Amino acid sequence: MSSNGGGQQPVERLPKEMFLPIANVNRVMKSAIPSHVKVSKDAKETLQECITEFVLFVTSEASERVARDHRSTVTQADLLKAMDKLAFFPYIQPMTKFAAVLKEKRKSKKKKIQSRNSRCRSYQNR
Repeated sequence: MSSNGGGQQPVERLPKEMFLPIANVNRVMKSAIPSHVKVSKDAKETLQECITEFVLFVTSEASERVARDHRSTVTQADLLKAMDKLAFFPYIQPMTKFAAVLKEKRKSKKKKIQSRNSRCRSYQNR
């Protein structure tokens, strides 16, 4: 445990193996800043911990909802409702838009795979 610097109770820290991969955090950070700007290791690690805490916080709230409803799967709707309940209003619309884009990309990829598989089968049947 470490002190949070405000003279309050110590803050419980997550074990490092619980953190999201630093490479993913680094990739996101690099996409948001100009190429000539460097990011210190300390800054990357701080954001890594914050992102992990955010994901765990929202997921935990969504999981409680799922348990109350006697279900076993957390859905996108559960995450959005959890974000609303936790007052993360500015993130709900971007997350909804991102999910729609991701869904379209998956559909497109699935169609490409089906088309390729169909061509392969027709070639094999010659």
